[in-house]
Amino acid sequence: MIYTLLVFGDLFFWLVALIAFGVITACVENEKGFGATVVLFVTVVSFTLFTDFNIFATLAALDYWYLAILILGYFIVGTGWCVFKWYLFLIDRKEEAENIKENSKNIDPKDIKNYIKQHHEYKAREFPPQVSHHKDDILLWGCYWPFSLVWTVLGDFLIRIWNRIYTLIKNFLQNMSNRIFKNV
Repeated sequence: MIYTLLVFGDLFFWLVALIAFGVITACVENEKGFGATVVLFVTVVSFTLFTDFNIFATLAALDYWYLAILILGYFIVGTGWCVFKWYLFLIDRKEEAENIKENSKNIDPKDIKNYIKQHHEYKAREFPPQVSHHKDDILLWGCYWPFSLVWTVLGDFLIRIWNRIYTLIKNFLQNMSNRIFKNV
């Protein structure tokens, strides 16, 4: 510890920790693994140098079996999270493909895959998505599963709720627009 700028458990400490957590989560969700690693490293080193809490000393003080169980648990949960996150990813891609298919009804069904490959984002082009093309995503989800989990639970959940609300009110809103611009 160089100088205690942050007191472990203090409001400012938790504010810095929350900001770091948010930045790491944003990096993970935007597929910026290097950025997430840099922020995590800088945060851990900063907390070690500028607080009275030393993560390395705490880990060294743990029983080796307990530490081994923690590490093993991290990898087991991370693996399970990868499988679940891949499932959610596949569901999202399927919905995306169905929306594209529905919005391109004039296209011959035999040509729909080619149409999507030519006109839409890369990740929506694969039917079915190939695991080997998403290795970086899967490794990022596994390595940073706590951050990915928080965003998926909070962010994706909120986005899905707002998409459902939009679906419920879009006709009402369009009718309002049509009425107001009826004579224009």
